[in-house]
Amino acid sequence: AVRAGRGMLLSSDARRGASGSQLDSREAQGRIEESNQLQVGLAAQAQKHNAKLKDEPEPAELAALKEMGHSLEVVSSMAAGADGQGKVDASLEPHLQLSSPAGIVAGTPGSAVLAAGTTGSVSAGQAIGVVAQGNALTTVARGISLFSYGKAGNKAKPNQEVGLRLHAASGKWSSQSQSGLTSFVADKTVTVTSVAKTVSISAPKKHVLLTAQGAYIKLEGGNIEVHAPGKVDFKATRKELAGPQSANGEASLPKAGELKLCELRAAGAAAAGDSTVPLS
Repeated sequence: AVRAGRGMLLSSDARRGASGSQLDSREAQGRIEESNQLQVGLAAQAQKHNAKLKDEPEPAELAALKEMGHSLEVVSSMAAGADGQGKVDASLEPHLQLSSPAGIVAGTPGSAVLAAGTTGSVSAGQAIGVVAQGNALTTVARGISLFSYGKAGNKAKPNQEVGLRLHAASGKWSSQSQSGLTSFVADKTVTVTSVAKTVSISAPKKHVLLTAQGAYIKLEGGNIEVHAPGKVDFKATRKELAGPQSANGEASLPKAGELKLCELRAAGAAAAGDSTVPLS
């Protein structure tokens, strides 16, 4: 067991001639600062494009980024040297720092756990890969925002299409707004295609409205309205007008429930500083 109640630094950053103090972590400080600047910059870009949640604060005030800034202050702190002479590196809080100029590897054939009681932050200057041979589950109690700037940083890259893609090689792809609206907006062309089957659009309780430059087609209450500020053309080799017929489309969504925690267990976890609260 290795313990340090005032903070610990594990580093493979070289110090020639044993120079510097024991908690000299200038390399780690630089990496944290770069990571903070990267995340603040991209968060600002996302907010500029309206990819933000309701009542979201400024990037520097986001909980995870604010805590990262605090961590930087902690590991960058100084204290008076022996007999009050000079300044030396000294952690204000018992932080554990891992720093390496080449890389850090942690591996196990079993399970690995990384837990935080308040916030967590992961960033990379290039790319991050997350792979699961089985299932991958991401659950968020409040809101989630996905943003891609969508432009390749290198103009020499053969593939300049670096937007956002959601693909399912097999099985069903499902998207639901169980208690709110769904909106799709694009600056360019929007295409909806079924390669082998049909495309169905239904609104069992309201209407379907198609509009373009003042003209519209509206389906509501068993009626079809075709309105246009200009000419309406109907062209076909054969025209048939028969008696009334109808078709119904059915759709349902589960009701959104509330996330409830056991007050006793939540209070116990808060008192113990635990990062998780048992749900059952």
